[in-house]
Amino acid sequence: MRKIILYCALLLCTGCSILRPNKIVGTYFSHCRPYGLPELRIDFNSDGTFTHKNLFGEKFFGTWEVNKDTLILYSDKYMPQPPDSFLGIVPRYKHTELEGRDAYLIRGKKLFCVTKTGFTKDCYLFKVKKPIELP
Repeated sequence: MRKIILYCALLLCTGCSILRPNKIVGTYFSHCRPYGLPELRIDFNSDGTFTHKNLFGEKFFGTWEVNKDTLILYSDKYMPQPPDSFLGIVPRYKHTELEGRDAYLIRGKKLFCVTKTGFTKDCYLFKVKKPIELP
């Protein structure tokens, strides 16, 4: 009986493991492919930094952290941006609705955009082993 209780306790402890931040490290692409290429690429580094590059060659940097099952990205580009003085449009760097940051729900090797009401499965990010270069 004692062995059964010990086995059940061990099984319970291993089944409730915490997500380790180093599991995030790597390259992720957007599932959306508007011109036959992924809409964006994000490289997560082990030092807690990331590089975000979109399909049009725009690149910026930031930091990331894991809070429970959520990946949170911080960058100056996620702060409210003034419209372009010539065109009157605001560049789109953010992919979620959160103020001053982006956040993704972590599900295995996929990252889903966090919304005000939960998360969306549209244009999720997925981890790749052999990344391609975007233009």
